[in-house]
Amino acid sequence: MSAVSAIETLRALGAESISAKTHISLQNVRALLDEEFDRFAPVQFSGFVTILEREYGLDLSEWRQRYAQQKAPASQEEPVSHENDPFVNAARASRHHRRTITGLVVLLVLSIGVTVFVLGGNRAEEKIELNNTAIEAAQKKMASLSAAASSKTATDQADAIQAAHQSEGAEAETTPEAVVYDDVIIRPRTKVWLGVIDAQTRKRYTRTTAAPWRLDGSKAWLIVTGHGLLSLECGGIDASFAERDRLLFLYEDGKCRRIDAAEFKARNRGRIW
Repeated sequence: MSAVSAIETLRALGAESISAKTHISLQNVRALLDEEFDRFAPVQFSGFVTILEREYGLDLSEWRQRYAQQKAPASQEEPVSHENDPFVNAARASRHHRRTITGLVVLLVLSIGVTVFVLGGNRAEEKIELNNTAIEAAQKKMASLSAAASSKTATDQADAIQAAHQSEGAEAETTPEAVVYDDVIIRPRTKVWLGVIDAQTRKRYTRTTAAPWRLDGSKAWLIVTGHGLLSLECGGIDASFAERDRLLFLYEDGKCRRIDAAEFKARNRGRIW
């Protein structure tokens, strides 16, 4: 029997009849018949298909191939460039000023050493006492340079922070406080398929893992899980779930909430994935 006719045979039997015979939940049978494979983790999907092949003597390799194609790993996130990061640039400026001051100190010490050496050559038997006034003046000079450099560095950092958080083209008189959002962390209790969508760029990422997955809290995310045996740190809330079916979430503006399939599709151009 061909793979296509095998699938049609199952559909002809009906979800209720299959569920009664195989003890697979009616909801999962309907998802299989409708080929909503994104609802299943790999182990769960393989187990259901194996049961159907055994109970009805069918070859459902076509389903396995379609599932594998859907679960092909998406491209990973592009590396983050720090070229225009004001915090990184401010740190570089601070290091530059520190190197400049260190260089001036070294030059001053060398100048004093050369002076002592020259005077000592002309007066071999005379002890040379450094002029305390000159040393104090040099120390004050270095302190002044250090304070100026620190002040400039602090000013540069403040300007960089303000520019990074000011809206483009706005002419606000005061700088609002920076808003910092905690990262979203998905913590599976067992291996699970996870799919996330950047709500702004529509870029999708997938991962099958039992390890925690951390998402950038400054972005907006649509999240779908293969099953609900996991916990979620999201929007300041640590929630734990113990469900067999998939979970759908929306994270936006630092807030996280569970949504239904209709809202998920509405925000994802009519698609559940």
